[in-house]
Amino acid sequence: MSDLTRYWITFTYPPVESEGVVVGLLQPVGFGVTALDLEDALAIVRAGFFDRFETYYGLDDMPPVREVVEDVDVSSLDDLVKAHMHPPNWRGLWYPRPEPLR
Repeated sequence: MSDLTRYWITFTYPPVESEGVVVGLLQPVGFGVTALDLEDALAIVRAGFFDRFETYYGLDDMPPVREVVEDVDVSSLDDLVKAHMHPPNWRGLWYPRPEPLR
């Protein structure tokens, strides 16, 4: 079985054109994801976030990647991120939380 890697990925968002949209809600500061590799991480982010909001973004795909931090040390992340993330030790999206833990 392959080892999992924790990633912190940020994107360059398109300008918001809709009035009344809470920008922070639909433009997270970054995405925490644990995956097999970067390609797997981007697929998880796409399915877990951008596919859900594609109408808002008006894109056929995700915005361009701005930065990728591989093997991110979660203790280095902002306190607000740490307070609102799932545990990062399983494969999947851990920030922003896509759904409650069961």
